[in-house]
Amino acid sequence: GSEMCIRDRAIHQFNLGTGNEQNRIALRPFQISKLRIPKIRGEVELVELEHILFLQSFHEGQVTKLFLVNNPMPISASKHLGYFKELLADYKQFFAISQSILVNLNYLKSYTNHNKNLFLHQWSEPLVASRRGGEDLKRWLCGE
Repeated sequence: GSEMCIRDRAIHQFNLGTGNEQNRIALRPFQISKLRIPKIRGEVELVELEHILFLQSFHEGQVTKLFLVNNPMPISASKHLGYFKELLADYKQFFAISQSILVNLNYLKSYTNHNKNLFLHQWSEPLVASRRGGEDLKRWLCGE
């Protein structure tokens, strides 16, 4: 809709105003359904947003692993989780269940509040929400 155009224009204006090349590249929404993942050796991988099950922080936050549908091996990104949180802020399906895990709620199968266990479709292990993340999720699920 029209608000999309306004947002794109705002990003464009912002890009013009910043001299920082790196930021300009990161923000330019050339293909909205794909996420650019900067990897350890300067390589960049493109991943469809809807293929991401969850993102998890590792190695004291230095590395973010992206766990994907139909892909047993996660992709390791050389950015902290906060970088991805910011990039995905407009995509409400990506929900922080804790400081270290960002989940794609399109894959949510079940959530049990008393033990904070969350199950995703296509993933066998439970993910565990933090106390606050669990409360936020419960509110979201109850439509508050």
